[in-house]
Amino acid sequence: MARGRVIDSETDAPESSQPTDSSDSEVDGIVLSAKTSPRRLVKAARSYQGSRNKARATIRELKRQLADVSNKRALSDTDRSDNEEVPRRRRKRKRVRASADSQEEPTVSDIEAVSRAAREFTLLRGLWLVQKDIFGTALDEDFDERTRFDSETNKIQGQVREVRDILPAHVREHMSERWIERVFVNTMNSQRSNTATRLRRRCIDLFEKHDKPHDLPDPATSADMLSSRQRYDKFRRLIGWVQLEDSEGNTSSRYSSMDAPVIHENYAERFEIERAFRNPLLMHIFVALIRGPTSATTMAMTGRPSAPTTDSMEQIHGISHTTPGAIAACAVLARWALSADDQLKAVGIQTGINWSADFQQYLRLLMTGLRKKKSSTLGLFRAWDEAIFPHSDTSLAKGTHPERSSEDDLNRALELLEADNGRSSSEGSGSDDGGG
Repeated sequence: MARGRVIDSETDAPESSQPTDSSDSEVDGIVLSAKTSPRRLVKAARSYQGSRNKARATIRELKRQLADVSNKRALSDTDRSDNEEVPRRRRKRKRVRASADSQEEPTVSDIEAVSRAAREFTLLRGLWLVQKDIFGTALDEDFDERTRFDSETNKIQGQVREVRDILPAHVREHMSERWIERVFVNTMNSQRSNTATRLRRRCIDLFEKHDKPHDLPDPATSADMLSSRQRYDKFRRLIGWVQLEDSEGNTSSRYSSMDAPVIHENYAERFEIERAFRNPLLMHIFVALIRGPTSATTMAMTGRPSAPTTDSMEQIHGISHTTPGAIAACAVLARWALSADDQLKAVGIQTGINWSADFQQYLRLLMTGLRKKKSSTLGLFRAWDEAIFPHSDTSLAKGTHPERSSEDDLNRALELLEADNGRSSSEGSGSDDGGG
């Protein structure tokens, strides 16, 4: 048998026993070369296609198994943030019965949709839920948004509506199902943990010296941001620590949510409505959360916003304007970042500050100001949106700015056009010629 001969008969010895040229190739055990017959090529092609189909079937089965595992994992508590303590036993509560046609097992896309809504909620609506079991709360048809902060019950009613509003429509109708609460709460915990890490470890530049008017009176260092004791010694007054003395000379101290210089423009020591929430540091923190630390540092050093990246929170969630929850959250986060607390919890372990309650106080101020169209509040939202979203037209203060918009300019031009009753130049020219 000549060297390099390709076996073309099924009755001959197998190809593996034959020496082949270096230019030969093998497909599913069939040796191919320039001398391979058409019949042999067809056989090789069919064999290859069969193997490919089997591989596709295997991949589909593996994907199905992965989806099952993902479902079970998302519904478990194993992904709960280490930054949040959860009691092992929960009190019993009444739940709204799910409709008969609700799904027993959520799909991966359903879980992802709820997680996405929870991340957006944490960024724009609230750092914490008023209480974790709001998902089983029935809507009160007589609820009045103007009384939202009058009682805990009303706070829950207000927040339930916000959660429902941000959830996808097909999930909203089954809001009382346990898996939705678990995924939503776990994702909020994770988002807060990521935010805390980002502020203390990746956004240190925001608190350092930049020779800008918004610099901290005593700029922070990396060592400061990583030491509870150093943060307490250096920044406690900046975040609202005040010392009080009674008529008998006894002293006490506490943290004030309102008399906190860090939330004010120019670090005013007493609450001033025209300066509150206007410290550029708060805006930079918001940019860090929705665009990333690099964008925030650039804005802090240049005063100009940078374009968001395609995978930023801003792009993912379609964020185009500032919200009351975002400003309130950044005020809390600015104070927390400089506080002695090591973890971002509803109530600080080291300071005892009720951060969740402070958030609600800020939110009440901002939402009340917007509802009543107070000039200080409208000016605040315009300032934030002009600094962070200069090209957006979705500001909550839209329509209150004294400057005319491009739409106003167009309407004015159309009105002038409509009022023009004169003849065209061509008509006038023709008339003159005819008269001559």
